Amino acid sequence: MKTIKGVLTRSLFIASLMAVIITLISASHIQAQMPPLPPAPTNLPPPLTPEQIATMQAALAAQQAALYQAEYQAWAVQDVPMSYNSFLTQEALDNWSSNSLLSLSASITADNAAQQSAVSNFMQATGFPQSWTDTNGNVFLIDRIDESGAAAIKTTFNTESANTVSADKLWIGGSSGFNLSGTNIKVGQ
Repeated sequence: MKTIKGVLTRSLFIASLMAVIITLISASHIQAQMPPLPPAPTNLPPPLTPEQIATMQAALAAQQAALYQAEYQAWAVQDVPMSYNSFLTQEALDNWSSNSLLSLSASITADNAAQQSAVSNFMQATGFPQSWTDTNGNVFLIDRIDESGAAAIKTTFNTESANTVSADKLWIGGSSGFNLSGTNIKVGQ
């Protein structure tokens, strides 16, 4: 009897356990329902009025002005009082720059004219030409007369480079037909 009672108790326990498992499995498709979301327009902040926008822009401008005064104003170019009670303004600075450049240009032009005169005098006294080309195609030019009275000669070593980049095709007699010589053209000095 004990055996039958034990078997029945175990069977009842197993049956109860199976019923609980079946109930849990069948209820697994039920999920907690989320509350519905509000409609989309309520998720956005309310639109700003023109007065609010103007207030925000004024506050930003005040912050930028404070930052400028705290961090940058000391380094900014400002009008500088000059000796005759006027101020150095952008217009005055532009005029000063222009006059300085014109003065420098006049000085360089005068120095260049003096050097060219010295080169002409040297060529007349010595019989040297102002420029010549050697057998390798390098051009030599008496550029100026230095402080000791010797000729300062500039030269080119570009024949091989011209062949490398095919610039020789542009020269007189070159295959391109352009016949460029560069005569009377100063690129730099």
